[in-house]
Amino acid sequence: MAYNFAQDWVFRAGFAINTMDLWTNGLQENFEEYRGTAIVQQPTGNPDIAFNIDQGPPSISLDLAPDGSFPFSGANFSGRTASWYDQNMRASYVANWNAGFQRQLTSTTMIEVNYQGSVGVGLLNRWNANVVPLDIADDFETLDTVRRSVQNYKPWSHFGNVNLYSNFGHNSYHTATIKFEKRYSGGLTLTSFYTRSKSIDEDSDDGSAGGVSYYNRSLEKAMSSYNVPNKWVTYSTYELPYGRGRKWGSNIGKVADAVIGNWELNNILTISNGTPFDITHSGSGNVYLPGTRRPDMASGFTYDDIAIPWDSHGPNRHNRNNIDPWMTPDAFAAPASFTPGDMGRNPIKGPGIAWWQVSLAKTIPIGERFKGMLRFDMNNPIKYYNFRNPTSGLNFSNTRSFGKITRNNGSFSGIGGRLYMHMIFRLEF
Repeated sequence: MAYNFAQDWVFRAGFAINTMDLWTNGLQENFEEYRGTAIVQQPTGNPDIAFNIDQGPPSISLDLAPDGSFPFSGANFSGRTASWYDQNMRASYVANWNAGFQRQLTSTTMIEVNYQGSVGVGLLNRWNANVVPLDIADDFETLDTVRRSVQNYKPWSHFGNVNLYSNFGHNSYHTATIKFEKRYSGGLTLTSFYTRSKSIDEDSDDGSAGGVSYYNRSLEKAMSSYNVPNKWVTYSTYELPYGRGRKWGSNIGKVADAVIGNWELNNILTISNGTPFDITHSGSGNVYLPGTRRPDMASGFTYDDIAIPWDSHGPNRHNRNNIDPWMTPDAFAAPASFTPGDMGRNPIKGPGIAWWQVSLAKTIPIGERFKGMLRFDMNNPIKYYNFRNPTSGLNFSNTRSFGKITRNNGSFSGIGGRLYMHMIFRLEF
């Protein structure tokens, strides 16, 4: 809906529900028990080739069960995987809603304040359901026995992973945006907006999910791995006022106009927070049942104490062992044996992004049927390096590599990428 309730004011709002396909690209719908493989090789110690490609492999005999499946062959049941589909699975859906005000300031400028929300319900995920509950026992001796021979205590001890596909997923997204827009006038168009947002889910992947315990999936509810709470983007196009048909230089010759006239400057600037990431631990003298291991927060520390002052240059920026850490291992402690850590998923944001792209372009008429397009592009002209998240696996027995940033963001054309320049000429006819 749109309601023009006063001069130069418009209220806009909308709502939609969209169902989603049951299958997604991230989920391979394989029934492992109906897939058979065979290895053709010589006996151990025989170096001869197994077969010549031009002759093909020898005949292969596989024993099928009456239902068409392949019986498992082998003694290590932990390597046997099965897929299981929830018989009550239903189509997922996403609800979207928005409301906002637009105010026309002048004939070519407008400001907008908008709220948008969405929620995904019954999203498809795959969890390994063949795991041991963390509370399978309450004394150390029994729990340690389970840990040492966990395969014997799984619900289906003759399988490794039993991947259950079901409507496990749920996410929510809320955002407030303030936007300024200048329509074309005086050779300039400009749009600038700031977004404050929050996204929450139990898993941010399209497909396989996991965490501390299948039996308590609520422990995974946290900021989405793609959550960016603050983001400011400005993009503009400015026709430089020099050349034929423009403010200055309208009487210059064709040659001069082809060289210095009618250029257009384009600009995109993005500044945002980094994305959150998970912190796991290993190397402690304590022991645990299988599952994601997250540490405890050390006594006297809070989430605000994890990230520490960091110098992107540092005294040893090219030595990964000696570069400055981005966060401190002192903020964490190893949980007691057979207990999950008290730290939640994705507790802290990584480094932010300041990314600028500019280009200078012009169109060159060549007769009636042809025109040329000359363009100079520059990515990250201020050479501000945007860094990826630090190493987040904490080894309590050797903390030297923890919290180190070892890579910058983006590739040749990726977001936040490094400095590069190129020139393009295109002939159109």
